[in-house]
Amino acid sequence: MHLRRLIPEIPVANVARSVSFYRDHLGFDVLHEEAEFAMLELDEQRLDVCQRDGYGVKLWLVVSDIKRLHERLSALDGVVLSDIVPRRYWVWEFEIADPDGTRLMIVQPPPAPGLDIPEIFEAIVEADEDAVAEALAKDRAAALGAVGPYWGWIQRADWTTIQVVAGAGTAYILEMVLEAGADPTGGERPDETWWSPIHFAALRNPELVERLIAAGVEVDACTAAAMGWLEQLTGLPLQKGSGGATPLHFAAGRGQVAAVEWLLEHGADSTARDAYYGMTPSAWSRWAGAQRAAVSALLEASR
Repeated sequence: MHLRRLIPEIPVANVARSVSFYRDHLGFDVLHEEAEFAMLELDEQRLDVCQRDGYGVKLWLVVSDIKRLHERLSALDGVVLSDIVPRRYWVWEFEIADPDGTRLMIVQPPPAPGLDIPEIFEAIVEADEDAVAEALAKDRAAALGAVGPYWGWIQRADWTTIQVVAGAGTAYILEMVLEAGADPTGGERPDETWWSPIHFAALRNPELVERLIAAGVEVDACTAAAMGWLEQLTGLPLQKGSGGATPLHFAAGRGQVAAVEWLLEHGADSTARDAYYGMTPSAWSRWAGAQRAAVSALLEASR
């Protein structure tokens, strides 16, 4: 095994407090921060902090040939390991524990084996506006018609360019693909686990929602709930949207406390599960950031 990097992940009680300590007192740079996870770096050495319960330090081992290592470990007696799965930014990973229970996450960075990622998807996620423009100029139909896996949403492998732009693109990239002729609605919905571009944007990239509306996409209850637009929400049918999720899922996932409260008062089912993840609105609230506690309290009280 060729080890390219070893990254410790330590459990913390409060990610924001820990980030402040490592940044302000020890001089770490903050590479990425969210409510329950952060990546820090100092002198090319990385440290991750994660708010979680149940076990101690986790070690991330970045390797060069994850498939060969997984095959070798799978052939050993008494070794328990997970399957290889694709994760964010085109990496593959699997998990194993040492004899004393320390979690080891084995990771291979791009290019990960077996993931056929369209080049335009990589350019969108990396906000490489020049590369997107070049792809559209070279073969507009191929660029707009690209289909493949999308990081973090691995249950499907048929994401399209307009969906990836809605979820991870910049406003300028969205403008480029719309001007090139992309359908802002995402086209025909194949099944209930499919995601429309506006729902994807409302949950992950809300600054693009109003541009999609301007392009002709109608606002439904899921979009209004995710955006916290109570005035629009009151006049819309409270039906399921993308991923088989309810408006309450979307409001909880975006931490829209007032929308969650309104939906519960109007009979929304706090125990409903979406078709994509099989999760309740309470589980979606883990993406609610600073509003997670308030959303969770409302959902818990409704049971």
